[in-house]
Amino acid sequence: EEAGYTNFPLIGRTIRLMSTQLTTDAFGDMPLTEAYQATASKYDTQEFIYQWMLTEVDDLLAQYNNAAVTGNPANIAITRQMDRIYSGDLKKWRQFTYALKARILLRKLPNWDNNQAACEKIIAAVDAALTEDWEEPIYKFHGDLQNPRLAVGKVVRMIWIKPFLRSI
Repeated sequence: EEAGYTNFPLIGRTIRLMSTQLTTDAFGDMPLTEAYQATASKYDTQEFIYQWMLTEVDDLLAQYNNAAVTGNPANIAITRQMDRIYSGDLKKWRQFTYALKARILLRKLPNWDNNQAACEKIIAAVDAALTEDWEEPIYKFHGDLQNPRLAVGKVVRMIWIKPFLRSI
């Protein structure tokens, strides 16, 4: 950041978001607001962490969708040695971030609003992640509010697995 690069911080924040999501899903409450500031950091609730993740993912996506940030002339090229996941391809990192957003929204299902707007948010994130580069069809929500998990269940496999498979 001090050198004026915008691509490295974006990728780093995306990895931190993924790591936070995986950690809170495995362990529940965890240090976030005071992490690395003391030897005995206070634990934040998982609910607070999920709210932070939703804010963070929206901020990241705003940055990925901002051409001034992704096309910053101060950015240096990221090589395969530096980024072993997507070789610095910010378009793929943006798709991955949309997939993370969908995953975060799906993980909130136990406390999720059971309505069409909530389903549409998840599907919108999936649609953005699965752009023209993807071969699988994109499924739309058809209003089955009796079991909204079934409506989104068809795309869950594509949300999380595909970005990783394409990077290997």
